[in-house]
Amino acid sequence: MGDMTMKRHWIAPLALVLVAGCNGADNANTVAENPVDNSPALISNDAGLGNAADTAFVWPDTLYVVGDGYPNAGDPCRRIGESAATVDYLDDSATLVGCPGDARSVAAQALAGSGKVVGTHEGVTLISVPSRDANPGIGNMTGAKSE
Repeated sequence: MGDMTMKRHWIAPLALVLVAGCNGADNANTVAENPVDNSPALISNDAGLGNAADTAFVWPDTLYVVGDGYPNAGDPCRRIGESAATVDYLDDSATLVGCPGDARSVAAQALAGSGKVVGTHEGVTLISVPSRDANPGIGNMTGAKSE
């Protein structure tokens, strides 16, 4: 009888480990299928947030954040997809980009020359960056015809 009790003591913890392992596999598949990157972005202390040190920025859940940087991987700005918060800013001939901080942030200023600040949302400056020659033959932003 004592031998049977001993076997039960090590079977229960083993069963818990196996069940916990199965749960982790489901989570890994869910993350791999989800292209949204709400990971913190490291922003510089001169990003218009008023902090003296570098700050990890956490993207609001109300924004659909796409990719790992804009215009290049690792950059602090991100492409922003359609959500209730951005529906009024989307345009099929432009890319909506969000930069941490206000419009005076270094990241937002870097994109302001190629786009237009259209709003802010929960600490994110929203910039509409026109696609180059969205309609070939019509012209570019200066009014000159494209070749």
